[in-house]
Amino acid sequence: YMKKSIFIIITVLLIFNPYTVYAKHTHQTQSQTASISISLDDLKDDGQYQYNGLKWKSKLKDVKKKIPYTLKPLKYENLSANYKEQVYVANETFNLQGQNAILKLQFVDGELSQFLYAFHLGETYDEWFETQCDNLRQLYGEETSWNINYSSITKMKSQTYRWDLGDTTLQLIMMTGETINPSATLGIAEF
Repeated sequence: YMKKSIFIIITVLLIFNPYTVYAKHTHQTQSQTASISISLDDLKDDGQYQYNGLKWKSKLKDVKKKIPYTLKPLKYENLSANYKEQVYVANETFNLQGQNAILKLQFVDGELSQFLYAFHLGETYDEWFETQCDNLRQLYGEETSWNINYSSITKMKSQTYRWDLGDTTLQLIMMTGETINPSATLGIAEF
């Protein structure tokens, strides 16, 4: 349970911290006319959640050989020297039913631990999110758990839907609020 909670916390941190990363990434890739379509079918392989057969705990060099995307390290400021996590962002832009995303891969101690798409959502975000939940249910069954949280302090609402399979998890999370643009993550991880 603790590792699942850590995945949720890391995912939330990755949503909020990279707003500027998303904006910079979008600006850098504006010259690209096409985005890569995301298939929800690609999130399960070999009896667990994983991306297109990419094994958990793979080393960065092996991941770079298997996926056709250009990965760049995401730099975080003010991290201690003992920080064991590194996030890589694909240079390409991705799309799931009209919503653009960036792809992030997290490595802990040099091994792949998380794979997620971060979406900066448009006006029809509620409908889009419900459609994705329905699509995931059709593909992977009823969610293992879901929860909705609202903070009166930050005036933000989070909705989390999770599907667990063995020691892997698939999560769809949406954040909305008065002071932020709607965003979502679709992620898979091993715990």
